[in-house]
Formats: sequence, structure tokens, C-alpha cells
Amino acid sequence: MKQILIIALILAVSGLTACKTYLYENMFDVQYGTSSAQVIKDESNLVDEKPVQLKGTNLDPNSTYTILFAKMRSTVMENYWVYGFKNDKLIYWGYPYQFLRNSDPEIRALGVEATKYLVNEEYLKATLQ
Repeated sequence: MKQILIIALILAVSGLTACKTYLYENMFDVQYGTSSAQVIKDESNLVDEKPVQLKGTNLDPNSTYTILFAKMRSTVMENYWVYGFKNDKLIYWGYPYQFLRNSDPEIRALGVEATKYLVNEEYLKATLQ
């Protein structure tokens, strides 16, 4: 009986690890300059299919900025992964705090606007349904 429990535990842990590895490996398959449509196609099981257009006081008014969100689920919590685009070219991707800690002022500004959008109650309500 004890051996069966040990084997079941090993299988459960290895199964969870395999799912997590697949998720993180997929997240890093994108490249700089990729279009939002291509990211949606490549990461279809992870990202929302509707890019969100952003306008912010610290963003270049002559450029179009969009973001895509991907939910990162684990057994303990849920995080959001963000893809940031300028004129439909991927310029940065990562967790919101990574945008905010970036040395590039444009990426930091994009992170601020993405975070503002993320904490908007309407977005959270829509994702919880």
C-alpha cells in the first residue's frame, strides 16, 4: 500500500511539472518584432485573443501601443504575463513588474499603462467569469 502511494505521488508531481514546463517553454518562443496576430496564433492556448490598445501620458502619441495578457495559473496563485507591442511589433514581454523595472522609459511607461488596465475592475470581472 505504501509503495502505491509513493508511486502515485511521484506520478502526480511529475505530471504537474510537465504542465508547468510546457507553459513556460511556450512563453519564450516569441521574438522581438513579432506581430500581435502571430503571438495570438502561436500562443493561442495562453493569451486573450483581443489586444488592448493603450494611450498614456508617457507614451509616444505618434505610435500605437497594444498589449496582450496571458494568465499564468499555478496551484497556489494566478499571475498575468504581458506582451507589449509598439506599432504591432513586439517590443517586450514579461510579468508587469518586469516592465516597471526596465531601464527603457518607453517600456516602463507601457508597464504602467498595462498595470492600470490590469487592475481595472471591468477586466478582472471579465476574466473571472
